[in-house]
Amino acid sequence: MCNGKDVTTSAAFVISFGVQVFLLLIAVFFFFVLVKFVLPILNSKGKGGSVVAGVSYERRKDFLTAAERSFYGVLLQAVGNDFVVFSKVRLSDVVQPIRGLSAGDRQRLLNRVDRKHLDFVLCDRQTVQVVLAIELDDSSHALPDRKQSDDVKDVSLCQAGIKILRVPVRQAYSPSELSSLVKALVSSSK
Repeated sequence: MCNGKDVTTSAAFVISFGVQVFLLLIAVFFFFVLVKFVLPILNSKGKGGSVVAGVSYERRKDFLTAAERSFYGVLLQAVGNDFVVFSKVRLSDVVQPIRGLSAGDRQRLLNRVDRKHLDFVLCDRQTVQVVLAIELDDSSHALPDRKQSDDVKDVSLCQAGIKILRVPVRQAYSPSELSSLVKALVSSSK
């Protein structure tokens, strides 16, 4: 015959063991959450930045370089109200692979223009279609990797029927000279 006391003790042991396992699982879960999500966020919190999904960002102090800012002001004078000027436009927002390619070929061509940008693009005021790309070329454009990047831009824009104006960086620009260059290139592409 069973001793009532022993059965009660065994049941209490089983219940307390089950509770212990449950508490251990909860502790492991919270430890995992802490290590996987909370600590990376705390460790990545940057000076003055806000934290989103474990990454910290802050506003850049210089959207355009000094040379780009200088040229931008002159470009606005040169084009007046004839065109809309955009700066730092992704090349892949201006050109795309032709239709009818295999998925692999399409992706290969997208990868070629991915992460490249154009310094400025001029767009038609009515249609907002790109009519001219403008690149400011400083001395870094003589480097082999920059030449290769420039070649990709030149070829892809040419194939898409978009002219590109390459302007060497200088101390000052003439708005009237720039206006004449822009008008000549835009009118020759129509």
